[in-house]
Amino acid sequence: MRLRVLRRLRAEPVTFVGRTAGKIVGARGPLDFGWDPVFEPDEGGGKTFAEMAKPDKNAISHRGRALANNKLKEFLVVHFQLANGGTATETPRFAMHD
Repeated sequence: MRLRVLRRLRAEPVTFVGRTAGKIVGARGPLDFGWDPVFEPDEGGGKTFAEMAKPDKNAISHRGRALANNKLKEFLVVHFQLANGGTATETPRFAMHD
């Protein structure tokens, strides 16, 4: 998963990357979110993402890892400081990619 933050229309994106190793299996668990029922992470104790509790899934998911350790928050604090009177000097744009 990649989360890109564009500071300006022509600025280079900043990419936060997270990876989770695992394998594709037969669907197990609720079928309500994407490929979660067919992805069994190596660190999932034999469960698919769909079978895991949300906090457990988020702790090892590619999205969770891309945003872990407050990387996005730190980036936003540094690059989008609130200035004089609490108004942002720039407005960030976001795009999420799997």
